[in-house]
Amino acid sequence: MTTPTPLLDFPPKISIELVQGASGQSAGTDSVAATFAGTPVEGNLLVAAVLCKRGASPIASITTPSGWTLAGSVLSVSWSGGGATGAVAIFYKVAGASESSTVTVTVATASFETNILLAEFSGLTAATIDQFASNDETSGTGLIAETGTTSATMEANELAVALCNIMDDDFDAPATGSWSEGYTQIGAEINSGSAGSTSALAYKILSATGAQNTTCTFTTGGAEERASVIATFKAA
Repeated sequence: MTTPTPLLDFPPKISIELVQGASGQSAGTDSVAATFAGTPVEGNLLVAAVLCKRGASPIASITTPSGWTLAGSVLSVSWSGGGATGAVAIFYKVAGASESSTVTVTVATASFETNILLAEFSGLTAATIDQFASNDETSGTGLIAETGTTSATMEANELAVALCNIMDDDFDAPATGSWSEGYTQIGAEINSGSAGSTSALAYKILSATGAQNTTCTFTTGGAEERASVIATFKAA
């Protein structure tokens, strides 16, 4: 008797894993950098999430680093209090041979504060952006930052990455378990520059199509303006 050939999953499942993360900050300079502990593996997906915050002209801006791609668009925000402005962005690339462990991003000249958070993921060789959303919450203050909601993802097996920021002056920090919808924090950067800001990066490995959204709750500080973005990545 012939044994029937087992049916294959279609599309095939992708095994996505977080390899490593890193973060860095700067104050009063025109760039920000962070360095992975290990050299990125060729073919892995690299993500760089950046917040640039200013309190005076020129407005906050972020330049896409050479060899990287902007996910969606830059979120530009402004709020009361000395004409403060901010810019939030997620960049990505597939690591090449002999990829540098250090990622440097250029921002507005003499930015008040800039935070950068990095992540490396395996399992998404030749990855590309699928969905993107952003949320400007600088018209009010609070301790919960919400990313906005993407359109439904095109594929079941994708990676979602979220960057939430609070423009705090009390050096708020995200608490353990502060992310909703099953997102896992990769890292956070608390910038105690002249005005203060906190950025936190999280991810979720998806197994079904659907819209993506998450929130991050900040604690230990005062309610402040927030601005956040979220992106999903699929195998090209």
